[in-house]
Amino acid sequence: MAPIYPNVTCTPFKIERYEPKNGEEGPWLLSSVPPKAQFDFHTVNCVDPKSFQEKFIDPTWFTSFISKGSLNGLLRKKKTKKGERTSPKGGSVHKSEHVVISRPILCDEELFIKPTGGTIVETHRLGTLTTNSFEIYDSNNVKVAHVNREGVNITNEASTSSSSNDTANRKEKRARTNPKHNKAFISRKQLTPMMCVNFCQDFTGTNPIHHDPEKATQAGYKAPIWAGTQGLNIIFEHIFQIASATNSTIDSIEYIVEFKRPAHWSDGLELWFGQKKSEIAGIGDYSLVNNEGKACLEMSVKSMTFANIFNFARNKL
Repeated sequence: MAPIYPNVTCTPFKIERYEPKNGEEGPWLLSSVPPKAQFDFHTVNCVDPKSFQEKFIDPTWFTSFISKGSLNGLLRKKKTKKGERTSPKGGSVHKSEHVVISRPILCDEELFIKPTGGTIVETHRLGTLTTNSFEIYDSNNVKVAHVNREGVNITNEASTSSSSNDTANRKEKRARTNPKHNKAFISRKQLTPMMCVNFCQDFTGTNPIHHDPEKATQAGYKAPIWAGTQGLNIIFEHIFQIASATNSTIDSIEYIVEFKRPAHWSDGLELWFGQKKSEIAGIGDYSLVNNEGKACLEMSVKSMTFANIFNFARNKL
């Protein structure tokens, strides 16, 4: 089967290389999201744009900023030459993220994303595991978010290097956990190839595991896979529905997301959620479960506060 490319062009969001002017080491990323861009990306992912607030970006954009900036080589010390490959040969995938956001972020608000602490590189069965940390600042140089991120760079040679014992051990460990335990069913989403391809907006083949069946198979997948941010969109659609019921938005949030296994581009997914009785609505554990009853993504919201939309606009900006 030939690669599939997007048939919809979403309004672009800003993601640029930025050299800090205060003497600090660069490069950083400069980013912002127009309201129309957020609307377009939610629409192609089949989450309801009306579930999200029009004025504020949803937290999944921090994941998109860092992914796009990294794939495009914008964080490399040496500027990328035209036509130079910056992404791994077999593509790359998320493994986990720990995100802390201290206030709502407006659409069109410029953010400066600063890498901190360098990159830790370790061997992984699919290639290499990288760990990075990022601090996000607003135009007043106030820190508004922090992201710790793990990702896997895939090489074709490494994708088949794991032993049969390693594979058996992973399968046994996963079988012992039930992602629906102590959770209630929330919603179901059906992925389609065009949904995944249009969300990734990869017109040039930068990350082929999302749109090229042959490359995806070489990397060890049954079919091309989703972008992990799509799963985050599904979870935050539910959280913003909770907020909108009281004319609120997310004021602050801390969450840890783990990408357990890929969702393939034709998978059906169920969202399950569980929380302690003492917690406010939305704080707890989320699982996106595939047709085989296995978790593709698990997210734990550790803390969260809401802000009235009108009071925020009047008092904080």
